[in-house]
Amino acid sequence: MPTILYCHRESGHSYKVALALTLMNVPFEPAAEALESYWTGRMQADLDRLYEVLNDRTFLAGNAPTIADISCCGYLFWADQADVDLAPWPAVVARLDRIRSQPRWRAPYDLIEDRFPIRPGIRT
Repeated sequence: MPTILYCHRESGHSYKVALALTLMNVPFEPAAEALESYWTGRMQADLDRLYEVLNDRTFLAGNAPTIADISCCGYLFWADQADVDLAPWPAVVARLDRIRSQPRWRAPYDLIEDRFPIRPGIRT
């Protein structure tokens, strides 16, 4: 019997739980369509806001990456796993490219053990 994944409307943790369950091959039922629609709208609004901030900045807090950039990009590097196309937000894509160009940067996929099932896609 699959686990039913419930979440509070203000909690982003359900996506972390869903990713963990997927990586561990634990079946679960996704949220209802209305909830998915709500989260999609919220995600798009958040990306719109991030795009506005990054339009005139190299990084979130200036010309060098800070913990704010690292924290934020932790989710964005997994966008392809959630079927999210970041192309409508070119400033966000450009910032991710700048993060990738940092010395000693490694893709999230390269930091996970091979035993976890990661859907094929763009290796960020």
